[in-house]
Amino acid sequence: MAESRDHGNKVETYVDHEVTLPCHLSPEISAVAMTIRWFKKTQCIYLYKRGQGTEVRGYKGRLCLITQELERGNVSLKLERFRTSDRGVYICQVIHGKQLREVAVGLNARNSGCSCMWAFLHSIGSFMNPPPPITLVPA
Repeated sequence: MAESRDHGNKVETYVDHEVTLPCHLSPEISAVAMTIRWFKKTQCIYLYKRGQGTEVRGYKGRLCLITQELERGNVSLKLERFRTSDRGVYICQVIHGKQLREVAVGLNARNSGCSCMWAFLHSIGSFMNPPPPITLVPA
């Protein structure tokens, strides 16, 4: 089992371990037919659309959604073999019809000796509370 620690919407883990970046829909509705995008900075690193997931080079074979959880609105992203270069802020974006909602999750290396990302997240304040679920209004 991978060892990682979830601090609201900031997650930390050890190098070469698996980590899950949390993101959930509220109300708890199926995300199977929705478009789900995960970004790091401005780059879309993972796209789920029409039942298919695609990741960009550098993440090939390391990213996936937990597909059996999509029915329950869980659109969390699983990242395998964490590297220090994976540190940063990730954006989960869900598109349903004309609605677009997103939430941010910070990721850092555990015991990395660098608290620069946490200092950044602390300074912007909004990352200090647990991430709100992505709320979709029924069409």
